[in-house]
Amino acid sequence: MIGVSPKLRPFTGADRRAYLSARENLRGIEKSLEHATKEFADAFKILHPLGISLPAAVSQYADALCRLKGTPLPTAIEFFERHGAEINAKKTVPEVVKELVASLSADGAGDYHVRDMERRLGRFSEAFPGLILDVPESAINEWLRGLCTLPGRRKQENFKSAPLSPKTRNNLRGAVVQLFNFARQEKYLPRDRSTAAEGTKTVGTIRHENEIFTPENMEQLLSGTPDYMIPGMAMKAFSGVRTEEIVEVDWKHILFDQDCIKISSAISKLGQRRLIHLHPNLKAWLMPFRKSEGRLCDRWTTPQSVFQAWDRYATREKFKFDIGANRFRNSFISYRVAETNDIKLVSLESGNSPETIQQEYLEITTPQEATKWFGIFPQKK
Repeated sequence: MIGVSPKLRPFTGADRRAYLSARENLRGIEKSLEHATKEFADAFKILHPLGISLPAAVSQYADALCRLKGTPLPTAIEFFERHGAEINAKKTVPEVVKELVASLSADGAGDYHVRDMERRLGRFSEAFPGLILDVPESAINEWLRGLCTLPGRRKQENFKSAPLSPKTRNNLRGAVVQLFNFARQEKYLPRDRSTAAEGTKTVGTIRHENEIFTPENMEQLLSGTPDYMIPGMAMKAFSGVRTEEIVEVDWKHILFDQDCIKISSAISKLGQRRLIHLHPNLKAWLMPFRKSEGRLCDRWTTPQSVFQAWDRYATREKFKFDIGANRFRNSFISYRVAETNDIKLVSLESGNSPETIQQEYLEITTPQEATKWFGIFPQKK
């Protein structure tokens, strides 16, 4: 009697069911059972050390081929090794914003600039909370197109949202570009590739007329202004300091005996020191309130609170002209250029380049109008 080989075991019912199930699994596939098991075994030996199953590997591979749209997978891998392998961390947009703001403060950027970046990029973070690596150019463009004005801290009853002005939209885009450049520098994006933000569109700015006060407007505005508002309003109207700077201007910065105003780098928006001519009419407006030291606008602590207080006053008085966030500065620059016919001098006084003055601030005024503007003196009570 021939015995059963010790290497083989009897073919059981379970074996038969497994065999029939395997044959059924291969129905419609031109593979023999022997061939199929051989391919599976070979694939298992390759994938098992990597900790990935055969179905998962096949699914990922097929997905990659679909996304590559005909590009060979080795080419994509070579591209990644050249451009993406140097990425040292995957960071979300809010994380990168936080790092950028911290770096600006550490590098000595002005407080205003830091606050401005926080405000602008805060809106971007809310819209894109995911990985900065995954933010596409098209989505940023769509976000920029959809931006609208936001109400202030105290929401007005009749507030209506409106599309941002081209200038404001471009400023927001510039902040986003700076964010993506920072991410590229920190190796959260490929270093040798342009970023998604760089490809986004800027929009043409439209010059609007009548963005300045007339001398009559300013006379009306100052004639009934509460005393505590006069120093700040007069300073902005007749020296052109920014709202971001006016909140930090100290009485000791006003050199009455030398007819000039010293804007230090500590309070300048752009960190640029400059001297501004102290006109006789501005001196006359300031003299009744003169102090040896202390902030000129000591009732307010932020630029927004200064402007909001003035805006509420103008609304309450029902002036027929808009007080405007930049109207004071636009007015000074325009009348000062007409008075001096020297845009380079005004550039030094205002802290802007001549090109920026021409593009964003300057309105057409005459020397006669400038004489009336700088001839606005307080009326004796």
